[in-house]
Amino acid sequence: MTDTVIEPPEGRVALDNYPSRPDVTGPFLRWLQASGLAAPGAWLLDPCAGEGLFSAAQRLHGFRPLAVEIRPECEASLVAATGGPDRVVIGDALAHPYWPGVGVVTNPPFSHTMEFIDQYGREGNRPFAAFLQRLNYMAPKIERPIEWWARWCPSHALNLPKRPAFIATCSSPACKRRYPLERAKTLCVCGGRLSRTVDMTEYAFYVFGPEA
Repeated sequence: MTDTVIEPPEGRVALDNYPSRPDVTGPFLRWLQASGLAAPGAWLLDPCAGEGLFSAAQRLHGFRPLAVEIRPECEASLVAATGGPDRVVIGDALAHPYWPGVGVVTNPPFSHTMEFIDQYGREGNRPFAAFLQRLNYMAPKIERPIEWWARWCPSHALNLPKRPAFIATCSSPACKRRYPLERAKTLCVCGGRLSRTVDMTEYAFYVFGPEA
């Protein structure tokens, strides 16, 4: 358990580390099987694997996970989550397109989502690539030229059935410090109770597949 405080005004977790909980991963992995894009036993790559919550969920649903993570301190938990050290790479997933030919399922850092789509969306002869992001992420923005939209058009946008929670927030009106979600139901440094905080925005998995 961490005592890291996410102080306002920044408000965001270091490295945009918002782990994928079961209420996020479960519905999508069930859809992935039902759609026929990936059958049980298929390899799935998460290039933003963190401590391996998404990888563990993939194994639970019958897939074989592969993981890339930039933080060395996550290696042990990733080996446990994926099922073996040969399934884990500690390195920069944007510097090298790991495991070409394998479908991608990931929750990328918000500030680097476009880079991960560019690197893994259709590169490496992949059957599909799915990225979790806010529902309004694909809305037109000036920093994305028309050429980007011409290239990156998702075949599916799959809304999560519930808004996810990624952080815990202090209930004291005078504080409102933010913590990683695992601190929910514990106490803040100010003595206030920490509660699970649901995001204010709907989320979806954007899938770039053979129909795109």
